[in-house]
Amino acid sequence: MGRNTIDFGRDDLEAELHAYIDGELDPGRRLAFEAFLAANPPVAARVHDYLHQREMLRRGLDLLAATTPERTAGLAERLLGRLRLDRLVHRFGPIAAAILLLLGGWNVGTWVQHHRHGAAVAGVLSGLVALRKEQMAQDAVAVSVARRAMAALLVSGTALLLAALATGGGAPCGSS
Repeated sequence: MGRNTIDFGRDDLEAELHAYIDGELDPGRRLAFEAFLAANPPVAARVHDYLHQREMLRRGLDLLAATTPERTAGLAERLLGRLRLDRLVHRFGPIAAAILLLLGGWNVGTWVQHHRHGAAVAGVLSGLVALRKEQMAQDAVAVSVARRAMAALLVSGTALLLAALATGGGAPCGSS
């Protein structure tokens, strides 16, 4: 076995990778491992990925450490407010749509009684129906986007809160 060659099994490779990433190898072993990495691009790519993950974790934890419990509590309150609004939209949105359709139908009926022009009325009615269908489709897309945004905000807010609690950042306001 030459000076710059390393021979080890899968478990040994994992241990060596993590020791290298954590800076726990003695200088001679580190140089030999770096020579091994130069000769093994797939393993070098894994090391690069691990180093990138470590840096991203550090940045995330630094961000969480900088986040105050008051800010986390404020974000949680904003999230709850948006969830309440979402519940109201889902609860009363169909009722409001039904009322608008009823009033629109009544207005169209009144208009038809005053303007009995068969072909013109049929054209206007089909145009109104098409317009309402388009509006309903746009509303459905908007609700879907809002739901996804709420879900993403809930997940990120929960992750921030859990990470703050896990790092000893304290409980949010109002908790013991």
